[in-house]
Amino acid sequence: MLKTKKMAVLLASALLLQACAATTATKPTDMSYDMYRVKSGESLQSIAAREYGSKSDWVHIYDLNKDTIKNPHMIYPNQMIKLPETVKKN
Repeated sequence: MLKTKKMAVLLASALLLQACAATTATKPTDMSYDMYRVKSGESLQSIAAREYGSKSDWVHIYDLNKDTIKNPHMIYPNQMIKLPETVKKN
């Protein structure tokens, strides 16, 4: 019985560590950004086009804001979002 509990604790710990590592790996932690207040009628594409010269760069804004933007096609006036200072070009 004690062996089974120890195995369960070890398995749970391993799964938790794996989940934490996956979450940490996907966060852009070293990226510099500015805060921006969304205006009425704007989309991530329109903001990206104005800020970076290409509407396809909206994905960089979304990646930095996944914790607050659940649907990239639905942002709201007065919503505060992070804008990357620069975007990586492939």
